[in-house]
Amino acid sequence: MKTLLLLLLLIPAQLFSQNTAYLSLQPTDLGYGVRLENDSLKIYVSFSKGSYNISGGTIDQHLKVGIGKLFYLDKITFLSLGLAYHNYSGIEYFSEDEGGVNKNIFHPMDIEAGLGVKFRHLALAFRTGVIKWGDTVIEIGLKF
Repeated sequence: MKTLLLLLLLIPAQLFSQNTAYLSLQPTDLGYGVRLENDSLKIYVSFSKGSYNISGGTIDQHLKVGIGKLFYLDKITFLSLGLAYHNYSGIEYFSEDEGGVNKNIFHPMDIEAGLGVKFRHLALAFRTGVIKWGDTVIEIGLKF
């Protein structure tokens, strides 16, 4: 009976400890969001919102949704590789010649590459877009 009770207590604790939730900060568009990871499936999903203020114009609302795979190098260090979809609204248009703006920032899809570490209950991660180089995300998370 004690063994069964111990198993009933440990199984939910094990399932509960395989997730990580992050607060995401995007310096390039002053954005914020969340990222959730499942360590047993080794996947992540993310959602963020921001606003670009570029010379020559603005983008009032930049929404980004991402999904990706985690590759663990050891027990605490991991790489991430994923896809992100960007949605822009509230664009005040300007020509590329006037603002000197790289049109890659308006591309709706991007490949994300990142690096992270997990130590005890704390996690830190960094992601950047490959197509939109410089579309960076800094993430601080808790394992639960």
